[in-house]
Amino acid sequence: MNSEAETRSHDVSLAAEASERVELVDVRLMQCSGELISFPEDGTNEFEVTGSTSEQLDTEENLIFVSVNLSLDAVKENGEDLAQICSEFLLVYRVEDWEGLSPEHFSAFADYNGVFNSWPYWRELVQNMAGRLQLPSLTLPTYRFGYLLPKERSIGKKAKDTASGPSTRKKVHKKKKSPKRKAKKKSAKKQA
Repeated sequence: MNSEAETRSHDVSLAAEASERVELVDVRLMQCSGELISFPEDGTNEFEVTGSTSEQLDTEENLIFVSVNLSLDAVKENGEDLAQICSEFLLVYRVEDWEGLSPEHFSAFADYNGVFNSWPYWRELVQNMAGRLQLPSLTLPTYRFGYLLPKERSIGKKAKDTASGPSTRKKVHKKKKSPKRKAKKKSAKKQA
């Protein structure tokens, strides 16, 4: 029986074989949402990214469509939900040659390359949405090729019993305003 590491290694090799014959031609944001569930407080907040992919092959047009669904859940130190940011990206790839490639190749390709190719767009979306939701400064880590995102969340009160990789979980400390900075803000308001 294959271990999980062997299975993932096999999946990565399938993804690599497929990636040698495809070219990314389009990335589209199909939908996104951001929800501030509760107000941030001083202290440590934690976030986790989960994701899933699906693929559709169009052999007549020599295209593969990869849908990448990503979600960021942020929780407060006490486990209370803080915010959620969700998106769906559609990536379109042109396939040069189908010979010798199975549906498993493209499924692995979607899981690894689809997430890898959409990650820069996702990072930018999260950073902008986090700012608009007035969350503490939030920059997603670099996505490491070969790592699979968890499909279900493992943080907060709504967590499932799943393990999350180190590249998708992070603690963020909200900085306390110094008394000096608060005093400057008050004097600026009085002058206005």
